[in-house]
Amino acid sequence: MYRTLSRSAPLRDGTGAEAPILSEVLCGEGFELLELVGDQAWGIAQVDRSVGYIPADALQDPIAATHIVIQPNAHVNAADGSVIHTLPMGARVAAEINGAQAMLQDGGVMESKALTSLTGKRSGDYVAVAESLVGISGKTGGRSGEGVNCTGLVFLALEIAGISAPRFCDVQAAELGIPLEEGTALQRGDLIFFANHVVMLTDSDHVIHAVADSLPVTIESIDAVIGSGRFGPVVAQRRIGA
Repeated sequence: MYRTLSRSAPLRDGTGAEAPILSEVLCGEGFELLELVGDQAWGIAQVDRSVGYIPADALQDPIAATHIVIQPNAHVNAADGSVIHTLPMGARVAAEINGAQAMLQDGGVMESKALTSLTGKRSGDYVAVAESLVGISGKTGGRSGEGVNCTGLVFLALEIAGISAPRFCDVQAAELGIPLEEGTALQRGDLIFFANHVVMLTDSDHVIHAVADSLPVTIESIDAVIGSGRFGPVVAQRRIGA
């Protein structure tokens, strides 16, 4: 049974509030409901294919989303211009574009520049997307403009750029793009993987990454990240779109 998220919700490995957060499902995304367990819904997130539990009250009847939010956070306004709520980058809506405004199926209004079509051509510049998120908070399991973890930053940046990607670190390190031999000159957009962390190059000397919960997405020198040893040894280097 397919449903759509009425709000963003953490996707957990179990039904309890202390169960580890694996990922999140964003407002407007699809969710394949497999089973209800008390107040929790167990199923498959349709965007990142994560399997787990989300609060059942976050589900609503399916909508056919047409657009995705491309700004870190975007206002949804009432007809009088007052702000109803905000949607983070990555959230999906059903909208009709009318010049500078996007009329949402649920009656809200957004600036059309805050959205891009799910079926149209995307920019492909995933590094620029990641750079637009500098300063947002690190968040366990996060993959939206409200907060990201390290792999969530990569996943979100690629999603907005129109590039499919795995969600989790080990799979990204094994499957995303092509592997680079040790000693290859690295360039903007390359990814460096550690056992449980990933960073993205913004140029040959700097990387962007989400470091930890409550710490902002930041740009650091490659030497500072690798040389500190805080993430352990490099386990893979990969290039997208080569």
